[in-house]
Amino acid sequence: NVAVEACRTGLLGIAGNKGGVAVRMSLGRRLPQDAPLGPTTLCVVTAHLAAHIKNLAQRNNEYRTILSSVRFYSPPDRPTRPMYPQRAAGPGAEEWLPPDILSHDAVVFAGDLNYRVDGIDAPAIKARA
Repeated sequence: NVAVEACRTGLLGIAGNKGGVAVRMSLGRRLPQDAPLGPTTLCVVTAHLAAHIKNLAQRNNEYRTILSSVRFYSPPDRPTRPMYPQRAAGPGAEEWLPPDILSHDAVVFAGDLNYRVDGIDAPAIKARA
């Protein structure tokens, strides 16, 4: 099982110049005694966040937006039928929610995150490589 979702964070969430793409997949099978848990799930996220040192708060906000906005729905019924549902939180909650990024067994978040190393110039970085 593989599913892909995207989240735009650039230019009021309309432009696709910034944002993230997340891919979720199920890997292998669990042992029979672990069957109710299902297969191991992995989510890989790649993102392009705001550049420049002055935009640290914006980068952090874009990261949080990607984590909170991406939900994996099963096509072609999206967004009504979740691929692997999880129960909604709260007393008496009966609604099933589609999985988000952090609901996986393992998450890899990488890309052009544009965070800067302050106080080290390019030659010093190259000397350490």
